[in-house]
Amino acid sequence: MIIFYILFLTQAFEKYSMSAQAVSMGMAITASATGTDAIRFNPALLSIQTKSELAISYQQVLDGIEGLHNAWLGFNHKLGPAGIGIGLSEFGFSEQKEQNLTLACGFGLGNDLKLGAAGDLYLINNQRTSYGFAYGISFGFSSIVFKKWQLGVYAHDINQPEFSSSEYGHLPYELRAGIAYNPFQDIRSEFDLAMKDNELRYRFATELLLFRLLYCRVGVQTNPQVISGGTGFKYRFIAINYGVEHIPDLPLNHSVGIRVQL
Repeated sequence: MIIFYILFLTQAFEKYSMSAQAVSMGMAITASATGTDAIRFNPALLSIQTKSELAISYQQVLDGIEGLHNAWLGFNHKLGPAGIGIGLSEFGFSEQKEQNLTLACGFGLGNDLKLGAAGDLYLINNQRTSYGFAYGISFGFSSIVFKKWQLGVYAHDINQPEFSSSEYGHLPYELRAGIAYNPFQDIRSEFDLAMKDNELRYRFATELLLFRLLYCRVGVQTNPQVISGGTGFKYRFIAINYGVEHIPDLPLNHSVGIRVQL
C-alpha cells in the first residue's frame, strides 16, 4: 500500500526541496522564489536575494503513514552581484530513503536579467534491495518584463539523470515557466506552466502579507489536482511557516518550517 501512495505522488524526487512556503504556494514560485526556495525552483533568483538565509522544514506526507516524510535544509548567501546556495533533502520511509544534495548559483547580467545553474546528486537507498545514485543539471532564467511583472524559466534535470542501478531507471526532465505580479510590496501572485513526462501542468498561487507580520497563502495545481494553503509569521529576522496540501482521496500533507536571515 505504501508503494502505491508513493507512485500516486507522481515522481518521488519531485517532492524534494519543498519548504512549507513552497507547499502552501502549490510550487507556483518559478518567477518569485525567495531565499533558499530559489535553490531548487530557480537558481537565477539567488542573485537578487539581499540577505543570507538558513531554512529547515519537515513535511509529514500522507499524514505520516509508515513514517513517510520529506525533510529539507537549505542555505543561501549573497556574493556581490551573484548568489550561491546549498540544499539537502530526504524523502521516504523506513525501508527506502531518497536523498538529494543541490548546489546552485545565480548571477546578474544588468539590473533586469538574471541567470542561474544548479547541480543535483541523487541517492536512493533501499534496505531490502540495493542503492543507486545519479546526478542532474539544471538552468534558470529570470527577467523583469514590464514594471511589476517578472518572468522566470527553469529547466530541471535536462540531462535526464540515470541511476547507477537499472532498478531505478532515470528521472525525466521538467520545464517550468512562470509570470509573477507584484502590484504592491505586500501582495504577489504567480501563474506557472510546467511540462514533465509530456504532461502539461498549471499552477497558480497568491500571497498576502498583513501588518508586515502575518502571511496568508493559497495555491492550486493540476496533474494531479492539488489544493494547498498555509500561513506564516514573520518577526524581524525569523519566519515560521505552515503549509498543507489536499489531494483528492488521500490524507493531507502537512509542512512546517523555520527561515532565519543571517
